Amino acid sequence: MRIVHLLDNHTLKFKGYHEIRRTSDQICKEHGLSVIVTGRDKGKSYNGTSYKAKLRTAIDRLLPGCSDLEDLFGRLQREGYELKRGK
Repeated sequence: MRIVHLLDNHTLKFKGYHEIRRTSDQICKEHGLSVIVTGRDKGKSYNGTSYKAKLRTAIDRLLPGCSDLEDLFGRLQREGYELKRGK
């Protein structure tokens, strides 16, 4: 949980994001709450490769042989990817 303060644009420009972030982190620590460590767990990885990287690699490999988008979708499904269409 992170304590979030709503600030107007003027306050943010006056104090600066980093000063506000340091203050917020300090308040969280004082109250036994977790503090977000920047850069940690960014793009979670499973078995050394993120799912986005695996998907990107599959698309890059399959795309040259595809005639259209539907062809690409079919090939991705045959590779085991589940496609959800719509909103």
